[in-house]
Amino acid sequence: IMYSKLYKNAIKAEQEIVKASISDKPSNWYYGSYTENNCVYDCLTEGHVVVAFTFNTFILNKEIFETSNKVLNIAQLLDKTNELSYEPAQLVGTKNVDKDVYCILKKETGEEILFNKKHQKYFTDDVEYRVYDSKTPIKIYNSGVFMGVIMPIYKRG
Repeated sequence: IMYSKLYKNAIKAEQEIVKASISDKPSNWYYGSYTENNCVYDCLTEGHVVVAFTFNTFILNKEIFETSNKVLNIAQLLDKTNELSYEPAQLVGTKNVDKDVYCILKKETGEEILFNKKHQKYFTDDVEYRVYDSKTPIKIYNSGVFMGVIMPIYKRG
C-alpha cells in the first residue's frame, strides 16, 4: 500500500522532470534522501515542495541527478523539523491572492497556515497535513506514511 501511495506522487514529479528534460529550460528539480521514523525516503524537490517516493517506484534513474549535480541535502533541510512538535491541521478552504490560489490550513488553536494550491497535485487526496507554524515546512502523511512537504506561504505583517 505504501508504495502505491508514494508512486502516485512520484508520477507527477516525474512527468515534470521529463517535460523539463525535453525542453530547453533547465530543470530545477533536485534529488535527496530523508529519513524519518527509521524509514529512508528518496525525495525530489524544486524548492517549494518535497515529494517522497522510493526509487524502485520511479522510472527515472538516480544517476541523472548525480551526473548533473542535482543532488541536495534534503535531510539537512528537514532534520530540524523532527525535533519540533507538529500537530494536525485541517484543510478549511482556499483563497485567491493575485493570480495564485492558496489553500488554508487551520490548527486547533485557530492559527491559519497558507500554501500554494498548485503544490497539492503531488499528493494523493486523503492526506493528513501536520504543521508547526507559518514559517516551517508543512509535512504531509497518508496513514502514517511520510508523503512529503509543502513550504508555506509566509506573509510578513
